[in-house]
Amino acid sequence: MKRDVDLQRAILAFVEDHSPPQGGLDKRLEIEGYDRPTVLAHAELLIDEGLLDGQALRAQQGLVDVIVHSSGP
Repeated sequence: MKRDVDLQRAILAFVEDHSPPQGGLDKRLEIEGYDRPTVLAHAELLIDEGLLDGQALRAQQGLVDVIVHSSGP
């Protein structure tokens, strides 16, 4: 997978726009024009880099979802 910096910016903006004060997201992480596996993979990169506070959920078939607690520090 090639890193898409525009997608990563869109994910960070989405999290900022949809993070209530108590944490988490108020709607499912979806970015128009991108398929779900690509969005999840890029969100996982942001979590790994410390730009988002969250965790990736994996199963035998691979990445299945991400849980975002809040934007990074």
